[in-house]
Amino acid sequence: MQIDRSLGNGDLVIDNTEMQRFVDYLKAIGPRKHLTDGYFTINGKVYEYDPEGGFEVEVNDITGPVLEGEMPQVVYTFSYVAEEGFENPESIQIDVLGLDSGEKLKFFLPEEYEVIENFGEDVGMIDEGNVSIFTAYRVFSFTAKVKEEPVAKITPARADLLRFREEKSYVLNLDDPLNLTAKESYDPVGEIVNYTWAVPGVGEYYGEELNITLPSDGEYNITLTVTDSSSLTSTDWILIYADGVGPAVVAFIQNETGVNVTSADEDETLTFNATLSTDNTEIDTYVWDFGDGTGIITGDVVYHVFRDPGVYNITVNVTDIAGRYTIYTISGFVVRDITPPVAIIEPIGTENAVDVDENVTFNASQSYDPREDPEDWVYNLTLYKWDFDESDGLWWENNKTTPDSNEGAIGKVVVHTYSRPGFYTITLNVTDSAGHTDQTNYTLEVRGADLRVSFVEYEPAEGKITEGKKLVLTINITNKGSVKAEGFTVWVKVGGKKIKSEYISSLEPDATYEFKAVWKNPTAGTKVVKVEIDPIDAVLESDEDNNVYEHTIKIKEKKSQLTTWLAVGIGVLILIYIGASKYYRDQWGYEPILELFRREGGKKEKGSRKEKGAGGKEKKKGTGKKSEKTPKKEESEEEGAPEEEEEKAEGKKDKKKGKKK
Repeated sequence: MQIDRSLGNGDLVIDNTEMQRFVDYLKAIGPRKHLTDGYFTINGKVYEYDPEGGFEVEVNDITGPVLEGEMPQVVYTFSYVAEEGFENPESIQIDVLGLDSGEKLKFFLPEEYEVIENFGEDVGMIDEGNVSIFTAYRVFSFTAKVKEEPVAKITPARADLLRFREEKSYVLNLDDPLNLTAKESYDPVGEIVNYTWAVPGVGEYYGEELNITLPSDGEYNITLTVTDSSSLTSTDWILIYADGVGPAVVAFIQNETGVNVTSADEDETLTFNATLSTDNTEIDTYVWDFGDGTGIITGDVVYHVFRDPGVYNITVNVTDIAGRYTIYTISGFVVRDITPPVAIIEPIGTENAVDVDENVTFNASQSYDPREDPEDWVYNLTLYKWDFDESDGLWWENNKTTPDSNEGAIGKVVVHTYSRPGFYTITLNVTDSAGHTDQTNYTLEVRGADLRVSFVEYEPAEGKITEGKKLVLTINITNKGSVKAEGFTVWVKVGGKKIKSEYISSLEPDATYEFKAVWKNPTAGTKVVKVEIDPIDAVLESDEDNNVYEHTIKIKEKKSQLTTWLAVGIGVLILIYIGASKYYRDQWGYEPILELFRREGGKKEKGSRKEKGAGGKEKKKGTGKKSEKTPKKEESEEEGAPEEEEEKAEGKKDKKKGKKK
């Protein structure tokens, strides 16, 4: 309105003439401040208005009705210079010291400088597209620095998916996504305003991160270009090899002499080699599995020993640095069995004994073909051959039941019956799938009846057996075996003469059979008593050597009655003499009969004194002889006494018999 009144016609409308008059008026006035003191300073220096630099005034279009038009906005363009001139330091410090209300200061810095920070629309802003122009809206300070290029840097966002090969070169599994980031890129004095990724043959991508999937195998030289707020750029690159193919595997097995083999013996050290394998990048690992449960081994060349025979499928997993792998299989590798089996016969009972005619089970189930781990022992062998008695090396190839020396059977578990007692050596021969054999023996006792004479009693007792007097033998036969004995005979002989034949129909184990054998009229002399059990071998026994009892006895001659009375008479005289001697010794101190003998002896001695010397010594010697003879006489009498008593007993029996008659 003032423009219309002061510079116009006051019609409340500003026309172009009035508009031009307003611009000219402002130019005529010039800058409000000829010194920047209190207005702004640069690096602490005050600047002075430079008329030679010109003074331009720009006003926005305010033509039209005053009440409807815009408020005038005036832009002054002029220059200030420093009294001491302007040096080009590394950085510029600008201090805005005072602004009128609504006033803005726009600073045009030298081209090589840029303002390093935006402060907001109410403080100060960098001109869009040019960091060397800055507009200040209020009092504050800001800094500008010499322009520097940004730094572009590519780093993997998923390092676990990329395998480092060499600097700035990586391998990526084609099946994995490619994740790269530019977050480590920076601008030293400003900020990055643009990230451009270029993937050859694929396209361009924008943003701080690149997340794509590469379409095919091959190398991709990917570049990143960053642009800062000064439009300066920087570029970085990375080489990615997209790997979509696993390694080409070549593997072989060698024996201890270095020869390639497709089979080997158990317990032989073998070399497994995959060094000839190739890859379009780089092989990372070799993992071997031998198929025998021993686990895995890593390495391009490894060593292994197969402890057990069999057919094995061996695998090697070859993996490259991208994670691409190829599994190579060596099929049907044969490990030969060189270890014989182990033949085992399970024990039979607790005493290794059975009875005749008992079904005996022979079990070879515990026989095995050994392996490294006992849990892997092979118990099903190819062949089990049995020989039920002492083998002569002739094996039957089918079952036999005849009781000959080659009796045998085929099978893991077989049944056999023994009809004869005794000790048998059972032989087991086993064969494994490789044809190796082993043999073992087992001793078995087959028990039968065991007959023996357990007791023989003589009546009369030995020493009193006399010719012509009945001899009674009480005989006990005991079965010490474990099987009942049936239908056998016992012969009793004395002096070679059979006096008894006893038939025993049955005798249980541990039972005793008693019978008597009588010899009515024994003859004098030394006789052999023989008891013979089962002389015709009707019973098969465990021990046939104890079936005969033999004992020698002495049968006395029968004495006459005259001899008996003479013996009795002599005995009576001896008793009378002993009694009389004792009486005289007690009464007179000597024995008359002995004194008589002494006198008689003295007469004889007197005639020979001159030759033999003193008679006293001879007397003593004669006394000694008599005393020595006396006990011998007593002994003979004692021995005869039993015979006398026996004769008397027989005489009484004869008298009784006579009376009965």
